[in-house]
Amino acid sequence: MKQITTLNLLILLHLVFTNSASAHVILDYPVGGETFTAGETIRIEWHLDIPHDQLDWDLYLSIDGGDNWQVIVLDIDTAKTFYYWMVPVIATQTGRIQVVQDNIGADYYNESDNFTIRTAAALEDDHGANPVSYKLYDNYPNPFNPSTIINYELRMTNDVELSIYNSLGQKVVTLVSGIQKAGVYQIEWDASGFASGVYFYKLQAGEFVAVKKMVLMR
Repeated sequence: MKQITTLNLLILLHLVFTNSASAHVILDYPVGGETFTAGETIRIEWHLDIPHDQLDWDLYLSIDGGDNWQVIVLDIDTAKTFYYWMVPVIATQTGRIQVVQDNIGADYYNESDNFTIRTAAALEDDHGANPVSYKLYDNYPNPFNPSTIINYELRMTNDVELSIYNSLGQKVVTLVSGIQKAGVYQIEWDASGFASGVYFYKLQAGEFVAVKKMVLMR
């Protein structure tokens, strides 16, 4: 039997126990129809419609119109009705946000209609221009199992290295090594065979260096 991860179990429980009634909490933003740029930060907003014996708020993201959901954040304090969220670097026209009223009894939720996320690559195609800066984006999804996507931008041609390090600072794999032209790049890391835990990915392009953290959760 395939092992169920902690994250997958949380999502499974969310799908099983969340009541289909949605009038008890109202998602105010996004509502659907918006277009967001990957990497930008938006403010997700909602309000309480019918109070319950509530524990907290949970937020979820779907990139396929609500067929599958991934955790954005869990256990937001009940007094807070907004959350600043960095839009992930992934292109979709069927993105949705769901807010869940996590109660001691039955849970309730409300979700947006479909919105669009556009990547830097799509914007580059529209404007016919190279990126104006160097940038390393947050990987997506994170936590992940077993693979994740890393996106970055190069302002000019450089000798580039993108490598993965474990929590001890040891390099475990090099994903990119060599000359790359200015542009937007997307690399997938398949971590099959690697142990669960915290990893770091480092991008070096000329004098530009950036490091970010990710979590492999089995």
